[in-house]
Parts: sequence; structure tokens; C-alpha cells
Amino acid sequence: MTAEIAVLNRNAVALAADSAVTLQLAEGPKIYNTNKLFTLSKYRPVGVMVYGSAEFMGVPWETIIKRYRSKLGTQGFAGLEQYATNFLAFLEKNRSLFPPESHRRACSNLARWWLQGLIGKLRNEVEQQLKSKPRISERSVRAIFGRIVGDDIKHLRKRKNVPRFSRMGPASLLRRHRKIIRDAIVSELQGLLSIVPMNRLESGCALAVLKDLYWHEYSGVVIAGFGNSDSFPSLRCYMLDSIIDGKIRVMEDQGRRVQITTSEVTASVTAFAQSEMVQLFMEGIDGDYREFVRGFFSVSLFKGYPSMVGKILNKLATPKDKDRVLRKLRGAAKRLASEWESAMLTYSHETFTDPIVDIVAQLPKEELAAMAEALVNLTSFKRHVTRQAETVGGPIDVAVISRGDGFIWIKRKHYFRPELNPQFSANYYRNNETTA
Repeated sequence: MTAEIAVLNRNAVALAADSAVTLQLAEGPKIYNTNKLFTLSKYRPVGVMVYGSAEFMGVPWETIIKRYRSKLGTQGFAGLEQYATNFLAFLEKNRSLFPPESHRRACSNLARWWLQGLIGKLRNEVEQQLKSKPRISERSVRAIFGRIVGDDIKHLRKRKNVPRFSRMGPASLLRRHRKIIRDAIVSELQGLLSIVPMNRLESGCALAVLKDLYWHEYSGVVIAGFGNSDSFPSLRCYMLDSIIDGKIRVMEDQGRRVQITTSEVTASVTAFAQSEMVQLFMEGIDGDYREFVRGFFSVSLFKGYPSMVGKILNKLATPKDKDRVLRKLRGAAKRLASEWESAMLTYSHETFTDPIVDIVAQLPKEELAAMAEALVNLTSFKRHVTRQAETVGGPIDVAVISRGDGFIWIKRKHYFRPELNPQFSANYYRNNETTA
């Protein structure tokens, strides 16, 4: 996993990323260091961070970004979003990095991912039932699996298509990839194959590929900096996992879209991947703890308190009066829960988030960098002193991007000693074909 931070104000954007990458091997996880923060252009004030999978369709992100950087050369765009659009188009159209065979393999992987999820749900439900029953008949298992498939397909149909596939339906996808999908079904389901008709399973696999619910070995891509016409920095974040039929499965994370302005949004602190410590720092409460309190409070109001009152009313009121009182209590509980949550969010913003953002808006560039690095360090340190796996760690790369100075490295790890390799710096700007 990863911890990455972007801190923006009207002066600049600071980016910080840890180095740890976790490989899940049969013998257990192995953690190594890798690069996650890069310049997107050698000549323009734009940077990119990646998290999640270290590869995209089997190609390391470092290779992809440096190939794109070489192709981009000195070209620039008016706005940051155009850099993102151009980068995604580079992925879609690059047949040397992503040939048609890799598209077919991606379709198969997504279908298998959905089928494996169904088997996992079946296993969990059977295990739950076995806790209260000595055994479950084969007929019951088959009925459970049929229901799971039906419910999941029904849920998929309610979801939106991934944007690039908005005009494609399951039938259209199956015309191109029916054999690949059918092979995946036969391979994954085996003994469960006869429970659900093949055409229904094929339709479910196609829906899983087209809809925005299931993502297989996805990556997050964060692009931040300035377009040629931008006075203030901005940030865009995308989730993507594959290319199928020349269309990339990608969605923008609208909740992490940042556009710094003169008045409405003067600063922002945004975390990616492992974000719990940043949330605690910015909001004054751990996200998991807040969810526990919210759940406990809601259950107590909706069930616990009415139940206690109901026991009292058993001796003091008629059944009809008791039901009427309990209905009113539950309605009042719903209003109280909503008011409590709203009050908690208001207190969090007024006491923690807003004061921090007000200070961040005034920070000079070097302080932005220090803050971004400190927040990544905080996440890494928590992992180090708790029982959680140390999936955040290693050297922290830090960069600051400003309108006047461009992309400036504050801290950067090398797999070599720069003083022994002067040709590296000498060759960096020599021509647009350099990919170092």
C-alpha cells in the first residue's frame, strides 16, 4: 500500500509519497522500495503520483510515465485537465505497450474477478450457516449460489457504466469476447457451473466489465500542477485498471478534485491510499472511531432506547398506545441522529479543518513541502508502532511545483549515487527521446 499527500495553496502544490510496495507471494508478503512520484513533463510545471498497483496491465508505471514524458517533449496545455486527458489518450492508443492480446487478457481477468467474488460470497454464507447447523445439503448450497448470482446481477444493472463504456451494452461486449468470458466461467466455477444458465453468467461477466463496481488490480493516478493558462494549481485523481477494445476503464475521483481559486478554495490537504492519519489530523477524529460512534449511537437510538421504553409501557399503556408512542420515538430518533451527525461535522470543520486550511493558505513553498512530508511520516510511524503491516515506509520523495520555478525536487531517492553519474543530469534535457 501507499501513503501520498498533496498540499496546495495559491503559491504552489507540494507532493509527497512513500516508497513501500508490497508483493503478495505464496510464502507471504514482501516489501520493497519503488518510485511513485514523477515529473509528468520535463519542461512544464506538472507532476504525477501513482498508488495502488505498481503496474498497469503488466507494464510498470515508471516505464509508462517516462515513455509519455518523452513523447510529450516540450508540448504544453492550457489547463491541467488537458494534461490528464492527453495522458489517458496516450494509454488508450498505445498499441506497443498495450497490444490487443493484453486487452483480451484484461477482459478475462475482470470476468474471473467477478466470478471469484461470487464464490467468496458463497463460501462466507455457507460458513455462517454451518455455525448454527451441523450440515448443509447440496441442494441448499445450489440455491444459495443461484440467489447470490441473481442478486449481484440485479445490483450490477443498477450501476452506471464506466464513462468510456457508456454506450456499450453486455450484448455488444459479448459479441467480441464471448469465448474469453465463457472460458473464464468454465475455469472458475467448475462444479457450480450447472446451477445458473450459461447465458446468464455470461451477461453477469459482461456487466462486471462495463459497470463501475468491480475493479481488478486498479491504480490511482494523481496529476497536479499548472496548465499554461493557470495562475493557481489544481489536482485531478483517476482510478483505472485496464484497456478493453481500445477503451480505458477509468473514473475520476470527483471528491478529490481540487482547483485553487482566489476566494472559494484557497488551500487543500488531500491524502491518497492510506489516509487515516491525515483524516485524524485534519478532522480531529479517526475515521474508524467515528464510524463506530455513529453506528453505536444510531443503534441505541433506533433500537435500544425504544426497546427500553417499550418494556416500561407494557405495564402503563394499551398495545395500541404503545405502538403509537414507539413510532413517534423512532421518528424522533431519526431526527436526533441526523442532527447529531450534522453537529459533529460542523464542530470538526470549525475546530480542526478550517483553522488548518486557513494556515495552509498562507504557507510558503518550503513549509508546504515540510507539511506533506510530515503527514506521510506520520502514517508510516503509526504503521511501525501498531500491529498493522508496515505497508507504508521507506524513503519519502517530496516535490514542490510552482508557477515560476516549475517542478522542484525537495527530496528524491536514487538507486545510484548521483555524484558518480554526472551523465544522468547532463543527458536529462539533451533531447526529447531521453527516458531516464
